[in-house]
Amino acid sequence: MKNVMIVDDSLELGRLLQASLKVLDPTLHVLVVPSAEEAILESSRSPLDLLVTDIRLPGISGIELVRKIRVRRPVVKIMLITGLSDAHLDQQVKELSVDAFFRKPLEIPEFLETARICLGLASHPVEKTTQQPRLVLHSEEKPKQNKHDLQIEQETQMAEALLEVLPEAVPAK
Repeated sequence: MKNVMIVDDSLELGRLLQASLKVLDPTLHVLVVPSAEEAILESSRSPLDLLVTDIRLPGISGIELVRKIRVRRPVVKIMLITGLSDAHLDQQVKELSVDAFFRKPLEIPEFLETARICLGLASHPVEKTTQQPRLVLHSEEKPKQNKHDLQIEQETQMAEALLEVLPEAVPAK
């Protein structure tokens, strides 16, 4: 079983990411914590395969959290998320050598694909992935793809899967 920790002071976003990851693989153990201090405590209690953290947190920042976690667990995969826009921040993130860096608003399909690669999960039940995680900087504008219909289909499947996990959710029009 793979262990994932999500660190975000926005409980709603943390739960959304948790539910999304469970759709990706129901056997994942996904823990959501609101602070870096709690994340450090929890990381000392159990193994950790993937850390997903916001940069701006109360108390210790996500940048400092990554540095502290790397000391204890140098091979853990790390995905950073932020709503901040700062050239100095971009430089700090590059120096951390994280596996992925996302800007809010978060594109859930891209987030899940990156998490799948970081965790080494198969894209189908019978297919094993051999692709290595890569640094994904979602802060830069990417060229538009001509696969609009495929994207709509993937997003529809994601929404349907999330509704199964969160039956009380009402789809937005």
